[in-house]
Amino acid sequence: RLRPGLVSIPVPSIFTFMWIWLLVGFTDVLKYLGLGSIANGAHLGGLLVGIFTGIIIARVFPRGSLVTMSNAYEDAVKSMPRELYQRMVDALSTGRWPDGRTLTEAQRKETMDAVLLWGEFHLPPEERVGFIDKGEKAGDTCDDPVPLKWQ
Repeated sequence: RLRPGLVSIPVPSIFTFMWIWLLVGFTDVLKYLGLGSIANGAHLGGLLVGIFTGIIIARVFPRGSLVTMSNAYEDAVKSMPRELYQRMVDALSTGRWPDGRTLTEAQRKETMDAVLLWGEFHLPPEERVGFIDKGEKAGDTCDDPVPLKWQ
């Protein structure tokens, strides 16, 4: 599934380093330093294929066309009634649908995704599936340390 906003773009200094390293790799400097040679043709070919693939994808899927698929999914999950959410949570906990059929691995994954997303829309953090309380400890004192005894 496509999730806009999850694309990680390296900072400009990384791009600069990559270009410089590619150019240095085409010289014999690395061989003289004892670092061996690099398959620069393969790296350059991979870079060019990646650039052209990005251009083709950008033309086939104009900006925003992929986002609507994700928005439609989010809208569907957001409008899901609480009863359906609860049935999905029960199915995840038992491994079975209400009619007794076993969840497949794909159904388990999709159901978990929907349950987590529904919780983000409708529940406070402490009521969501998978919530871990990282709050304060119960008291100000700790138990006295007990030395370990190896046998």
